[in-house]
Amino acid sequence: MISERDWIIGPISDTHETLERVKKLFPGVEIEWDDLFISFDEGSKMFPEKSNWQNPEMYPCMRVNTNSINKPCIFFNEFLRCCQIYDARPQTCSSYKCEYLRELDDPSQS
Repeated sequence: MISERDWIIGPISDTHETLERVKKLFPGVEIEWDDLFISFDEGSKMFPEKSNWQNPEMYPCMRVNTNSINKPCIFFNEFLRCCQIYDARPQTCSSYKCEYLRELDDPSQS
């Protein structure tokens, strides 16, 4: 949980490519850059007590679900326990196995 740890899903270097891939997953839905990502100006205000959120080198980052207790990425479906954009996710997510998605690649981890 963000409230207990200091983590951030960033930096995301392929934001524009990711945005285009996500748009293809949801045809007919208007999706803007700010719907997926958080800039330093916004993020540093969201969690002022967390050092990673105060580091401009960690941005842009994936938008977190502020309505969730665990505050995972907005595309993590907590009910189904899966990433809703798994095939379109950014390179940062592809090369990092977050605790929520480890079981997708290695069921023995669950």
